[in-house]
Amino acid sequence: MFLNDKIVAYLNQNKIAFSGPDFVVVFDDKGVESISTWNATKLGTQPTQDVLDAAGVAASNAKTQQTNKEQASKLLTATDWVEIPSVSNTANTPHLVNYNDFMAYRLALRAIAVNPSVTPATFPTIPTEQWA
Repeated sequence: MFLNDKIVAYLNQNKIAFSGPDFVVVFDDKGVESISTWNATKLGTQPTQDVLDAAGVAASNAKTQQTNKEQASKLLTATDWVEIPSVSNTANTPHLVNYNDFMAYRLALRAIAVNPSVTPATFPTIPTEQWA
């Protein structure tokens, strides 16, 4: 993550309003980033590199969690049809024979959606529909 992104993450996490000219990041001739301008009056004391690094990690983790949650929710929505009572009713023809496999699949997805990881999730494989 670039220094500029870490600064933005830090400012957002701390609810500090800012605009473009409030800080300026520059690259030296070796490509090393540094802060050349920091508006301490508006932004407060310039944070250390460790604080900015932590803000960058937190922002990255939050983004991964959101992605995991959105993907799990999307996969759950795609299998909402399983919840229709007639789908699993064995008196109906056809009915879903492997209903319990789908319930286990959905339970695993719900666990990801409710408590998303900060690392990319490993999503379960959707069962193949078996009808009778």
